Parts: sequence; C-alpha cells; structure tokens
Amino acid sequence: VEARRDRERLRETLVRERVAAAATEGELQAARSIQLGMLPPRSDLARFDPRLDIDALLEPAKSIGGDLYDVVRLDDDRVAFLVGDVTGKGVPAALFMALSKALAKSVVLRGQPDLGVAAEILNEELMRDNSESMNVTMLIGIIDLTSGELMLMSAGHEDPLHIVDGQVAIHKLDGGPPFCIVEFPYPQ
Repeated sequence: VEARRDRERLRETLVRERVAAAATEGELQAARSIQLGMLPPRSDLARFDPRLDIDALLEPAKSIGGDLYDVVRLDDDRVAFLVGDVTGKGVPAALFMALSKALAKSVVLRGQPDLGVAAEILNEELMRDNSESMNVTMLIGIIDLTSGELMLMSAGHEDPLHIVDGQVAIHKLDGGPPFCIVEFPYPQ
C-alpha cells in the first residue's frame, strides 16, 4: 500500500514537472517568434531594391539567441546594413540583441556621415545601461547604390568576404573591440 502511494506521488510530481516544462517550452517558442519577427523577412530582403541582391537567414543554436541583422534605407540611393552577434545564448542574449539592433538602427538613421563616429555613439549608448556586462560584435555598412561606394565599420566582428571574378577573398578591416567593452575611436 505504501509503495502504491509513493508511485502515485511520483506520478503526480512527474505530471507537474511535464506541465511546467511544456509551459517553459511554450514561452521559449513565443520568445523565438518575437525575436525572429524583429528581423526583416527574407521575402522583404529579396524585394528591397532591384539594384541590390541581399539575403539573410538566422537559425539560433538554441531556441533563441543573440544574432542580429537589419537593412535600412537611408535615402533613394543609400542603404545601411548591420550584422551582429551578442555574447552568450538564450534569453539574456536575445534581450540584449533586441536593444542592440534597435539602438544601432536609431543611430544609423540619425544621418551621421562618418560610421566611426556613429559607432562611438552606439557604443556609448549600449554601455549606458549594461548591468549584465554583455557585449556585441557588429559590422555596419552603408552602400551607395548609384556609385557602388561601400563604407564599413567593424566592432570586433569577423571580416566580411567579397567575391571578385568568382574568387572569394577576405576584406580585412581596421576595426575595434566589440561594443560595451571600452570606449574606442572606431575607424570607418
């Protein structure tokens, strides 16, 4: 009789744990949907501008993470883009990703002509309320679709690749550290 009661208690405990796990999983899936909804859909990227061939795909290692990208029209002929990665994974990285993406877009849209200065402003803004001591690497670019001129700034992000005559090459950038580590005069 005692063994049967123990089995019933264990069964009830298991059911409660399964219900709690399902609720947590549902919350993580909702957070994933919200996070991915903050990024431009691939279909919108494909139609962004006929002079530009752009695509992106984000697949977090966990259900949510800290990777980000965005594309912003500055005027009829100039487009800004950014790619970034927040340290860590999970909910904290996703929240800092949302903050980083929103602030980066805001700073770029202010029209600062020098990406280095824009990066310094963004770094200052991100460092202001960063109690968790997270950081983010970021590559920001502005392309002039009329002239083809490309301005780039890297804050600890991997160097971009470019293709010339079918050959892939690394485009070495003089960059700076990831954002939120130290104040730095980022070069454009």
